[in-house]
Amino acid sequence: MKQSKHRAYINATIIHGDQSKGIIEKGTILVDDEGKISAIGTDVTIPQGCPVVDLQGKHIMPGLINAHLHYFLSGGPRRELVGKNTQSLMRFIQTSLGKKVVENAYKKNVKTSLHSGVTTARDVGSFFYTDLKMKKLIQQGKIEGPRILCCGTLIAPTGGHGCNMPGMSVVDGPWECIKAVREHYHHQVDGIKICNTGGVSDAKYVGEAGAPHMTVEEIEAICREAHRRGYLVASHCESTQGMRDALAGGVDTIEHGGDIEEDMVDLFLHNPKTLRGYTCLIPTIAAGSALYEHRDYLTKSKAHDIIIENSRLIMEGCI
Repeated sequence: MKQSKHRAYINATIIHGDQSKGIIEKGTILVDDEGKISAIGTDVTIPQGCPVVDLQGKHIMPGLINAHLHYFLSGGPRRELVGKNTQSLMRFIQTSLGKKVVENAYKKNVKTSLHSGVTTARDVGSFFYTDLKMKKLIQQGKIEGPRILCCGTLIAPTGGHGCNMPGMSVVDGPWECIKAVREHYHHQVDGIKICNTGGVSDAKYVGEAGAPHMTVEEIEAICREAHRRGYLVASHCESTQGMRDALAGGVDTIEHGGDIEEDMVDLFLHNPKTLRGYTCLIPTIAAGSALYEHRDYLTKSKAHDIIIENSRLIMEGCI
């Protein structure tokens, strides 16, 4: 008997993803020869000769999507990202050995991510376009990992959030912003990530996290050039004023966010300067709260105090 190229998974507890279908008990999932699901339910006809896997009631659900992460980080608290340790770490990353360490960390983290159920992820900022290199290895089957939408390096102004990180695109003025988008296009990224406000991790004073660092003209120049090439623009943004600037410039997603005032809602829903006519908020609530909740783990220093206080202000919507 010729064996079917399909594969059937039976006796599964299936979380369908369609709320109207609820949870399917003792369900069957039929996968075709291309690895795509062809049927789901309790009355699926299994082709003759099809290999069958009995899941014995185990749960199956659609793959998770992580809309905001940086795969060079594991997600856990890190002492070396505070104070003088940061400067040493940034210098090390620029060495040949440092770049290798970043790549190895990336390989480990994408595998962990996949095994946790994430099948699609958006990497919104990486060192030296490492995300693109790792994406290619995943596509070639050389390492395990989810589908990755890569933003390449961050685009930040001088003195802005992330500008001191190795390999980032530091820009000032509209023409430098346009050139940075073109460089990202040359590297074949999937999207653009900018930082139009300060951030918690590298703030130099209390209140800098969320402080506007890019002008509306700079943001608009980036968005206009990116949209011409079909790119969505994501913006690191941690304050109400920062969001106003980002919306005025035409960003497609605001990462982190802040207090949304009533008159801003309509611009989220109907933003003619964006690629698709609207702007989405990616709140990343865990980012600020994790730093604050694990504050005792971090190395005690002046930089530590600034980070913790900025984390608190961001969490409470005070910026």
